[in-house]
Amino acid sequence: MRSIESTGSVEQFAKEIAGRIIGYLPDAYQDVETEIVEKPQNNGVYRTGIRFGSPGDINSMVIYMESYFAGHEKEGMTLDEIMEDIAAKVTECAGLGEKVFDRDGKDFEKVRDLLEPALINTRANQGRLKDMPHMPVEDLSAICQVTVP
Repeated sequence: MRSIESTGSVEQFAKEIAGRIIGYLPDAYQDVETEIVEKPQNNGVYRTGIRFGSPGDINSMVIYMESYFAGHEKEGMTLDEIMEDIAAKVTECAGLGEKVFDRDGKDFEKVRDLLEPALINTRANQGRLKDMPHMPVEDLSAICQVTVP
């Protein structure tokens, strides 16, 4: 498969991948929808990803593109290799959300072993912290996050 001509940015790379990935997924996943998302991470950093699922689906997954972009641009990963890896992750993780979360995402027993504390910069994450339980620790905030394997 040809490489993406002069991608220039992670966003353009993600759009190209999202437009082609369905052809790499098994037949059972041909109805999956893709959407490019910019997700805030800790300390004001945003990452570009492809969301797989249906609109408003709590069980959708996001696969971030920065490492794939770097692999393609700097390490010469082919698009076939990238697409196959992403397709494998989508099929491996499909249904994981249903195994972890109930419809309301409130079944503590299912997520207990996946909870991890994290420290984030309070000032850089003020917007996120408005709707998130947290505890101040000096100039940081302690939060709890679900880490999915």
